[in-house]
Amino acid sequence: MITWTGNQATITAAESKDIHWLFEITKSGSGSVDHYWSTKNHTFDSQAYTAKILPDSFDSITLRRSGAEVEIQAPDDLTFSIDNADGSLTDSDYIDAQVHVKQIQDDGTNEEIIRQWKFTIVQPKEVYGEIKCECVDFLQQYIKGDHPNTPLVSTIFPDDTEDVGDDLCIPQIFGTAYIPLRSAYITDGRYYLLGLSSHT
Repeated sequence: MITWTGNQATITAAESKDIHWLFEITKSGSGSVDHYWSTKNHTFDSQAYTAKILPDSFDSITLRRSGAEVEIQAPDDLTFSIDNADGSLTDSDYIDAQVHVKQIQDDGTNEEIIRQWKFTIVQPKEVYGEIKCECVDFLQQYIKGDHPNTPLVSTIFPDDTEDVGDDLCIPQIFGTAYIPLRSAYITDGRYYLLGLSSHT
């Protein structure tokens, strides 16, 4: 349960308030926040957040109920795009980056963090001057679940045509693998994924 401060309670009870979404991004292995970004320029707690998250690409956060009765920890997820019209960013730099999302609410007098989440970017992809980021909650890296718990095909081999759009994971091979399996069109050829590199 969330314990509210007096200011938080006042803000959430206010009839009119502004909401700001702040993104603190830490690249893998960095150890400290590399970027303070938002959907619009904003300063919170003396920290400036630059408008680099495209507002139309961010449609809040998807929270899922855990199915404790069947031992399923369904991952929360988040998608957003980073403005890269100037080409100054490289998508591969954001693989496994940590994203700390803060929801700030402001009633005109007080401004407080109301909710916050942590995510890991699993699939950044540069498309037409923006970097599209697919994220899952950071707990997933610590959870060992039942099968299938292998990576998504699209995570390891992004499909250049972007027409697959499903959640197919890499199959675990038992016995002999046969095609047809999901293919991925990359650059100028179609490839069939039969398993992890440790398998034949």
